[in-house]
Parts: sequence; structure tokens; C-alpha cells
Amino acid sequence: IVEGYFTSKCLGEWRLKGVSERMRLWLVTGESASRERIEVVSMLTTFVGREWERSVLEEAWQDSRAGHSRFVLLRGDPGMGKSRLARLFCEQVQFQAADLVSMRSTPYNSNSPFHPVIELIERRFGLNHIQASADRLERLKEELAVLRLADTEAIVLLASLLSIPVGDRYTPLKLSPVRRRTRTMQVLVEIITASARAGPALLLVEDLHWADTSTLELLELLITTAPEVPLLGIFTARYELDAAWAAAPAFRMIELSRFQRAEVESIARSVALGKALPSEVLRQIVDRCDGVPLFAEELTRSILDSGALREKAVSWETVGPVAVEVPVPMDASLT
Repeated sequence: IVEGYFTSKCLGEWRLKGVSERMRLWLVTGESASRERIEVVSMLTTFVGREWERSVLEEAWQDSRAGHSRFVLLRGDPGMGKSRLARLFCEQVQFQAADLVSMRSTPYNSNSPFHPVIELIERRFGLNHIQASADRLERLKEELAVLRLADTEAIVLLASLLSIPVGDRYTPLKLSPVRRRTRTMQVLVEIITASARAGPALLLVEDLHWADTSTLELLELLITTAPEVPLLGIFTARYELDAAWAAAPAFRMIELSRFQRAEVESIARSVALGKALPSEVLRQIVDRCDGVPLFAEELTRSILDSGALREKAVSWETVGPVAVEVPVPMDASLT
């Protein structure tokens, strides 16, 4: 569960009270840069299937490269590989793109307006809360100037969104709350589309089922009003997301289905280092994972880690009782 998320130092094998066998202990020395499972390269298996879905993304990308705004939502149950498909595609075509803009929603910030958007702007503009307010304001002005958006209204609206006090440097805007919110979203759309001016751009937004209402409204505005620029937006979400923009001409939704037996077997074989698994073990993995790619990976990995199988030259053989169950922490994390 924590593999790849922390750096550690091996302390060797020790005898522990109440444990008959010596246990290898590790000292955690810090966090790694990975925040998501798909960012931990050592945990990823060979990508399997999704040929049709990848072809739809490729078609949308080619339309974008021709100068058209396109948006694709990858929707499916937990563990279906939405984020991995999205990131794999972005990695494959990123060398053709002038820019990659990415955001992610989390369950911890569902009630914080524009939270992933604010994180994006702060990251791309090089803003942090260690900087003095005056320095942050100047940095904001400079970055907006690069995008040719540095008019007074845009600066004041973005400063307010980012909680940067403007003091008496700018005259307060005489806008109603509704108008201020509308103009703020329009400026944000202009920032996103400006990234496509230099060439084809990718916008990756993950886990929209956890997005706050303001972020969803911003994306709806982007999808329904984006100018004809070479921009491809790829979004991921579970089924609970109600995509209000589904009828937009530039939008397309892909629903990720469960895997068939052959695809599950390919995943299990990949986890097993390309070696054949006992037929009964493989059958139980197929039955238990219910077509969910992530479960297929974790079931296979937990069996191999249990010591119930012994590795041979080209296969694995059973040496003890095999428990084929979805690891409890993994199962709980997807509900």
C-alpha cells in the first residue's frame, strides 16, 4: 500500500517479540515525489487493452492539432484504469504538444471553490505562500503579461482568487458578486486557452467526481465557449459525475468497461514477470477480480508476496495454500 510513496533505508533482519521468524525492517527517511499509484513506476504493469478508447483519444488529438478545441471524458468505476489511460496517452503525444496543463481533484477539497485551479495557477506561475504579498502580486502581473492578459481587471480578479492583497496599487472593481464570479471564470478560461497559442496543448483534469461546484462550472464554461484553438482536454471521473456539458459539440464521453478474461490473464502474467501461473490460481484471479484491472494486479501481487508460489525458470508452482482475496486496504480505498 505504501510502496513507492516513501524513501527508506534497510536495517537488516531482526527478531521481534511474538514473531517466530526474523523480519526485515526498514527506516522511513522521507516522502517520495509520488502522490498517486500511477506515479510509482515500479508498481505499473504492462498496459493492456483499451485499443478502441485510445483510438478515440488519438482522433480527438488529431482534431486538436488541426486547430480545434476538443474534450474527452473517461468515465468508469473505481480501478478501471481511467487515470492510467489518460496519463499514458498524454505521455505518448506530449512530444507533439507545446504544453501540458494538469489538475486533480481530491475528496478533501470538494467544498473549496476552485481548489485545483488555484493549485494549478500557483504551480505554473511560481507562487508560494513563503513569498511576500508584494512579490506574489508582481509575479502574478508578470505571468499574466506573458499570456497577454495583464489588464487591471484580470490582475485584481486573480489576486482575489489567490488571496493576494492588492492594497492601494489597484482601484477596487465595481462589480456585483455574480458579475465578479462570472468574470473570474472567463479570465480562467482565457488563461487555459492561452496555453494553446504556441501550439497544440493538453489539459488533463483527474477525478472530477470529487471536484467542487465552481471548478465544474468553470470546465462547463471552457467546453461550451472555448475558441477554436489547438487544445485537447482529457478528464477522468467515476459514474457519479453528472456531466452537464455532454451535449457540447466539442465534447465526447468514453465509458471504460470491465476487462474480459484474456485481458485479466494478460495483467496477471505481467505482474508475474511474464511467467505462467498455475491454472487454478489464474482461474481464481479471473473470478475474484470481476474484470477490474486494478484488482487483477493487486490479487496477483498479493499471491506472489504471500509465499504460496515458488518461482521457476518459466513459471510459478504452488507450494502452499493460496488465498485469493482482494487486499482489504485496496478494497476499502476504492469504495
